[in-house]
Order: sequence, then C-alpha cells, then structure tokens
Amino acid sequence: MITILWLVGMTNLINLIDGVDGLAGGICLMLMTLLAYVGHQSGSFELLASGMAGALLGFLRFNFPPARITWVTEEPIFWGSRSACSRSLVRIRERCLRR
Repeated sequence: MITILWLVGMTNLINLIDGVDGLAGGICLMLMTLLAYVGHQSGSFELLASGMAGALLGFLRFNFPPARITWVTEEPIFWGSRSACSRSLVRIRERCLRR
C-alpha cells in the first residue's frame, strides 16, 4: 500500500510542478543524481540513474527561463514514475541482500 502511494505521489508531484520553467527538471535531476550516488554505494542502478541525469542536464539547458523547449503531458508522468520506481527497486534490492 505504501509503495502504491509512493508511486502515485511522486508521479503527481512532478506533474503538478511542471508549470514552472526548470523546476520539475531540476528536481528530477537532483533526485536522479542522488539515486546514482545511492546506486553506486549499493552496486546497482548507477548507470541507469546517471544516464537519466545526463539526459535531464541536456534538457535543462534549454528549459530555464525563457524556456525554448518544454515538457508535454507525458514527460512529467514518465520522470515521476521513473524516479519513484528507481527508489523502490533500490529499497527492494537492499532488503534482499540483507537476507
């Protein structure tokens, strides 16, 4: 139940803050950078999170005010769900390694 609330909450969070230029992308960039660091420490997901952080960095170059490109409806949903799923998978892997 908590995992479902986390997935829905993160997806909606990114979708709601998408209206301000650079805000949603910046938050996703910070989150992917943190997940890359955590992935590096635990030995998983660092390549995926690092690649997504690089993609966000390239996107943010053109998204700060005045924004030349913006996200449409699907991108905030993708980034929010990807952020939530990545963190959930790291947590599941940590629990499996403890056993």
